[in-house]
Amino acid sequence: QIARLLCPALINCGFGLLYCADERIDIQDGLTEKAAAVISGNQLNIVRSRFDIFVLGDSAALNPDSAAASLVVAPETADAAIINSFKPKSVVSYGICGKNTVTVSSLIDSNLVISIQREIVSLSGKRIVEQELKSEIKSEDDIDPVLACVSVLLLLDVPIETIEKSDIFPAASRAY
Repeated sequence: QIARLLCPALINCGFGLLYCADERIDIQDGLTEKAAAVISGNQLNIVRSRFDIFVLGDSAALNPDSAAASLVVAPETADAAIINSFKPKSVVSYGICGKNTVTVSSLIDSNLVISIQREIVSLSGKRIVEQELKSEIKSEDDIDPVLACVSVLLLLDVPIETIEKSDIFPAASRAY
C-alpha cells in the first residue's frame, strides 16, 4: 500500500522511478539525478545492495542480510532487529503513536494533520525542524502509507509546501 502512494508522489515531485511494486517501469529519456527505486518486500532476497533510504511496511518480513541503508523509514510496529540489520545512520519512525518521529496530530473527516515530532536530517544533511503539515486522505487505511510517504519525501528534501499539495498523493486524495 505504501508503494501505491509513494510511486505517484515521487513522480509528481520530479523523481525518475526505476521500479515499483513488482513491475518494471521503463524510463524513456534516461534518469535525472533525482532517481528513486521502490522495491516490494518479496523482491528483497534478490537485491543485495546499499540503499540511501529504505522503507519498511507494516508487514515487513525480510532476510536481514538482504540490504543495507543509510536511512530507514519504519512503522512503529517494526521489529528492532530488522531495523538494526540495515545498520542505518538514522531511523524515522511513523505511525499514530505520539512517540513516532512522524505521526498524526489530528484527523477530522478527511483532513489529516501530520506532526514531525523531532528534528529529521535529510539525505543531503538538511535539518527539518518539528512542525505540522496537512494532507487529505480517503480512509483511515491511508494514514500509515501517507505518513511513510511524507517521511520519505522529507528525507529527499521535497519542500513541505509541495507535500501539502492535494495532488501529491492522488491515490489517497479526495480530489481523485
